[in-house]
Amino acid sequence: MLETYRGWAIRASDLVMFRGMEYTATSPDYGASYEGPEDGGWTIDGTYLLAETVDELKKKIDEWIEEHSDAE
Repeated sequence: MLETYRGWAIRASDLVMFRGMEYTATSPDYGASYEGPEDGGWTIDGTYLLAETVDELKKKIDEWIEEHSDAE
């Protein structure tokens, strides 16, 4: 893990795309579990974001939090 930002874990992606390195952020409530092939395989809970740079990823996290905030 590179760092955390607002509770989100930021990592260099395992996927190296042709356009360059990508970074991922997983929300604090992110989780995955393997339920077996009869139940559809992997299930994922939480949010996962992708960006080309860490700064871009932080902006996406801020936008996601603002859009999903309970405050009105």
